[in-house]
Amino acid sequence: EVQGGKLVIGGPNDESSILKTNTTSFQTKGYLNIKSSNLFFKFCQILKSYLPLLFTIGIFYILMLIFKLLKEDLTFSKSLSKKIKSLGLLLIIWQLTSFILCLIFNYYYSYVSFEKSNSLKGINLSVNPRIEFDATLFIIGMCLIVLNILLQKGTNIKQENDLTI
Repeated sequence: EVQGGKLVIGGPNDESSILKTNTTSFQTKGYLNIKSSNLFFKFCQILKSYLPLLFTIGIFYILMLIFKLLKEDLTFSKSLSKKIKSLGLLLIIWQLTSFILCLIFNYYYSYVSFEKSNSLKGINLSVNPRIEFDATLFIIGMCLIVLNILLQKGTNIKQENDLTI
């Protein structure tokens, strides 16, 4: 908020959280909430906000199916390998989607301009969105796909063994 040519960050009643400066530039680390009238930007913000919840629900659902299948029969099966593959793909897709959204924010929306409607000049802030990519979840997803391949091989060996007996 601009008051009298000074940059004020914080609430009007909370003196401890107000930052006042007369300088034309400042640098801070933290979060900046941006609302935009651009529909593409709004869509990307909604995806960035709600996709982790949807992916988490999907992961718990697939884990529930895997544990239910393992509770019934603790052997190699094609359905088990398919569920593990889908879990791995879900983790990989989650991380790639998050990474792509961060790249979109970084490429298209790295500069945000704030303007006040009265005679005071606007404030221009350079916003550098951070790149979010959880390599651990990506690697776990890749490992689950490798586990899927091993389970498929185990299923084939089990079927051949059942036919020879």
